[in-house]
Amino acid sequence: MPGRSSWTRNLVAVVGGLALACGGSESDTEADQPRVSAEVVDALVAGQARSLIIELDEAALSEQAPETFRSSRALSLASEHQAFADARAAVYESAKSQVLANVASAELELKHRYSHLPAMHVEVRSLAALQQLLARTEVLRIHEESARTILVDSNLALINQPAAVAAGKIGQGTTVAVLDTGADYRVADLGSCTAPGVPASTCRVAYAADIAANDSALDDNGHGTNVSSIVAKVAPGAKIAALDVFRGQYAYDSDLLTAINWAIQNRAAYNIVAISMSLGGGSSASLCKTDPLASAIAAARTAGILSAIASGNDGAINAISSPACVPGAVSVGAVYAASYGGLRYSNCTDTTTVADKITCFSNSASFLSLLAPGALITAGGYTMAGTSQATPHVAGAIAVLRAAFPSDTPDQTLARLQSTGTLITDVRNGLTAPRINLTAALGASAQACAFQLDTKALSFTNSASSLGVRVTTAAGCRWSSSVSSGASWLSATTGGTGSATVILTAQVNTGAARSATVIVGGVSLAVRQAGDVTAPVGSLSVNGGQRWTSKTAVTLALSATDASGVAGVCLSNGATCTAWTTYATAKSWTLASTQGSQTVRAWFKDPAGNVSAPASASIVLDQTAPVNGTFTSVAAKTSVALSWSGFSDALSGVVSYTLVYASSGAPASCAVGTRLYAGTATSFTHSGLGANGTYNYRLCATDGAGNVSAGVVKAVKTLAR
Repeated sequence: MPGRSSWTRNLVAVVGGLALACGGSESDTEADQPRVSAEVVDALVAGQARSLIIELDEAALSEQAPETFRSSRALSLASEHQAFADARAAVYESAKSQVLANVASAELELKHRYSHLPAMHVEVRSLAALQQLLARTEVLRIHEESARTILVDSNLALINQPAAVAAGKIGQGTTVAVLDTGADYRVADLGSCTAPGVPASTCRVAYAADIAANDSALDDNGHGTNVSSIVAKVAPGAKIAALDVFRGQYAYDSDLLTAINWAIQNRAAYNIVAISMSLGGGSSASLCKTDPLASAIAAARTAGILSAIASGNDGAINAISSPACVPGAVSVGAVYAASYGGLRYSNCTDTTTVADKITCFSNSASFLSLLAPGALITAGGYTMAGTSQATPHVAGAIAVLRAAFPSDTPDQTLARLQSTGTLITDVRNGLTAPRINLTAALGASAQACAFQLDTKALSFTNSASSLGVRVTTAAGCRWSSSVSSGASWLSATTGGTGSATVILTAQVNTGAARSATVIVGGVSLAVRQAGDVTAPVGSLSVNGGQRWTSKTAVTLALSATDASGVAGVCLSNGATCTAWTTYATAKSWTLASTQGSQTVRAWFKDPAGNVSAPASASIVLDQTAPVNGTFTSVAAKTSVALSWSGFSDALSGVVSYTLVYASSGAPASCAVGTRLYAGTATSFTHSGLGANGTYNYRLCATDGAGNVSAGVVKAVKTLAR
């Protein structure tokens, strides 16, 4: 009989082959990568539960919803990126439900669902459960959870930040999410806050949270405070979202995924443009496409958020750490900010130091994205050195550029930094990489490309309408143009300088939206037929405004007004509109099955295609009966005094009690027997009884949604004469 180790390795090959045959998608370069490691299989065979990250197959999901997974590179507004991310979240949610439904609940525990990422964190307790997961075509790969460590081991002048500030380029209105050990927002560099956002005039930390287990400290070692303060110095107009992802010295994948998911989910609310991660582990000599965080970092980039990640401090000359090595990351290496003499580190020594010399500890590879000052950096009351300190320089620079050029895509922002950076050669391997130069990056577009459109009313022909758009640019500014799907160019110039006029074709059929989006030089501008451009105004209520319900089937009352009339309504339990129906003042609707507060949203559309802002109404779904409390009695000769306490209900609360009795045996429920009392009191005296008689009672609690508890029974015998 073969040994267990040999058997489990064969099982990995079989399981992986099964999933690929069922439609899992792997690129040629990843075909040899197992979908789950042999170590995971070995542990499950030995009866050991494993903490795993399930990665969904976005290629398979995109076949189901191609429009939802189209490129987001043409998007510029935060609200557009947020709507795009929310639409993908709905597809992820459906896929996750199908995957989880395939596994017995006793063999799998869901830890984190990650609403806006193609990933889940689960504890798998059996080999059968693992096989059931891998049998789903929605599952691309299953990773064992990893732990990342902190990368630790005059900068502003080196990157020309003072000149950027003098020109008013400070990252105003943007936010950088810093995934680190937290941040002591009370320090001066972060605005001496008393709480996140307080005082509003000076506090740089807009949000702070312990994503990992709460360690009861704003920052337990100062690393996150230093990193956040560097971001604040580079981009003095940007805000910080300080997300503590560390459990002691490690940041685990599940917590990092939660933090990235939060950033995508709140991208529009805070205008989050960058994530800073000064952490990592291991190393890779090539892009690590199968890393557990790869899809999350790609999802953030799709949502308009660039992730600046430390390359690592191992002194490697042909590899960088994970997750900096993932394809969607902006990997960052370190240079000296000035001359400090000779410096010795735990793993290497620089006998001489000078500005722009690459530090001996900085990891390097041909696919390294950028360099930035990483030694020695004083911020937040700490002086530190490492690619950890270089990374927030890049995150801050991204914030400055995204504020200066809000219509840029993440790819364009990175291209500005790379194409204008000062080229530095690493003497250890001969590789050259750009060190960020803020003034140069800002100056690359100083030829302005501030486009102005002079829109004219649509003129109709038999089957099409045309719209003249005059594009005016600064002299010498190059531009290109495109148009949103559903419209096409009649004639256009695809590139040029100065002013030009382009003509597009748009639908004019009755009821069709007579509008399009023109994209010029990366700037998205909506153009619409002259006439009715005012959206409807509407409202809705659920079940007549009731606070609670015990049923998912509800009735919506809708009301909307518009000068041209209201043609359609779109209803949703989520944040995005997916299906339009004919407008009516009353609609039957089904809530989501999750108990708790449920929000229903309604969008209204007029015949011209104008869509209202969403109206919303909430109701609490409570399908759980109250929890019984205590039921006591005191008997006399002709009466029984009854009292009760401790009945509770977590969602809608206990609103009334029902007391029934019978002379032989307790009533089967509070709907049978003789009713003695119904109301809010917590005591009742049953009088006029015979001596030495037995009376059987049942007491039930009713909550605000109408759920009735099973009740508590009590048999009481009156005293003898």
